[in-house]
Amino acid sequence: MQELQEQIEAYERLHMGKSKELVLEAVEDLPKTLIRARIASGMTQEGLAHRLGVKTQQIQRYEATEYESASFARILKVVQALGLRMPKPARLVRESR
Repeated sequence: MQELQEQIEAYERLHMGKSKELVLEAVEDLPKTLIRARIASGMTQEGLAHRLGVKTQQIQRYEATEYESASFARILKVVQALGLRMPKPARLVRESR
């Protein structure tokens, strides 16, 4: 119940525009960051679909599956449509063996 309450509060902060800066700690977090960015920008799934020239149902599927079926090219278009900028440079982290 506590986790659900925290999720609702996080959504409300995004939706009310109180969280405009999203931090992407790892590439694996990109799908959730795209969803959060859409919410924070005040854009609906329908609005994003219109910008991308796809049906709303496609955006719903992407978000429901955390963009699992989206091509890299499509993800780049979503990033551009949302106006996301990632100011920090990527860093290569080598794991020790």
